[in-house]
Amino acid sequence: MKNQPQLIAYVDRLPGRTFRDLRRLLDGPLAGVFGGVHVLPFFHPIDGADAGFDPIDHTQVVADARRNRHAGMKWAVYLLPLSGLFTSVVYPTLNSKGISCLPKSEHGAAAGVILFFTCVSAVLMPLAIGAVSDAFGHVVYGFWLAIGLAALLFIGLILNWTFNPTRAMLEQLDVTEYRLKTS
Repeated sequence: MKNQPQLIAYVDRLPGRTFRDLRRLLDGPLAGVFGGVHVLPFFHPIDGADAGFDPIDHTQVVADARRNRHAGMKWAVYLLPLSGLFTSVVYPTLNSKGISCLPKSEHGAAAGVILFFTCVSAVLMPLAIGAVSDAFGHVVYGFWLAIGLAALLFIGLILNWTFNPTRAMLEQLDVTEYRLKTS
């Protein structure tokens, strides 16, 4: 990264007031002047002309379609929390099933291994998403990576539900570890 001036601005305060007009400025009269651009979120002017950091509603900043031309961002307000809800249900279920396939004496070690790899993926996945976004030049490509991996997880869950590959092992452990009688 070179030490260059950075443009930090509200797009709606610049001539034209749109991202397309900002691009024209940066490609035209301001070409080569800035090493990077940081676009600040839109705000309503509460304290007069200076709208600096006066959001009325944070969801409106992201989801206001009149000002934000990225229609997908409108959905992100709802889908991001839903993805957290989904993973909060899926993770313990997968963890429990994975641990249950082992004898009781190995539950602690298995939980540690699962937790370790969960932490590693929690660190590496955002980096991978960022690297893919940077490599292809737009944030949408990083989200395609995440969508692809989520699709693989979904396919794995459907296959697991359909074929139930651990049924015999869990039934055997019910008898040997938990002394339950199967019918």
